[in-house]
Amino acid sequence: MKDPKIETERTLLRLVSVSDLEAIHDLHSKPEIDKLNTLGIPANK
Repeated sequence: MKDPKIETERTLLRLVSVSDLEAIHDLHSKPEIDKLNTLGIPANK
């Protein structure tokens, strides 16, 4: 079975993969995101 995905003209929803790790870590490390992130800024990946 293929990985499920939902695609529209402007959005692609898919499963998270290991190749997304860097982008997710960068996002969670931003102070402006930390205001809304209940997990806090990650110490490492």
